[in-house]
Amino acid sequence: MTLLVNIAEQMVMRQLLGNNFPITGKSKVVLAALALAAFFALGAMGMALYAAGLWVWQTYPPHLAALIMAGCLFGCALLCLLCGWGIMAYRQAKIARMKKDFFKSVQEFLITIDDELKGPIEENPKASMLIASLCGFLISQKIV
Repeated sequence: MTLLVNIAEQMVMRQLLGNNFPITGKSKVVLAALALAAFFALGAMGMALYAAGLWVWQTYPPHLAALIMAGCLFGCALLCLLCGWGIMAYRQAKIARMKKDFFKSVQEFLITIDDELKGPIEENPKASMLIASLCGFLISQKIV
């Protein structure tokens, strides 16, 4: 039992202290830099919207300034929505491509196994049935 605990401790320490983030597999430094860049970009966008709002409030009447700022914010929301939709579509295409590649490799593997095992099974059908039934019996004894 202590061996399993030691192995579990080593796995946890490797995940915590490792160079890669467990979910994405990318470097923790790269992810931290991206998060910091996103934070600063969001702050810059907020300041730009604030500055545009100040300028619009001084240049136009209040009702028109509110309409212009609402249009700007709605445009930003649509842009974010479009970016999110694009990222989701890219991920779905990537997942579909990975599924297709996986099924193709499994199919090739099964074809290879079929080609390898077809000859001996066709030459000795009784021995093949005996081996298959013994394997099934032994597996059932281990499971049950």
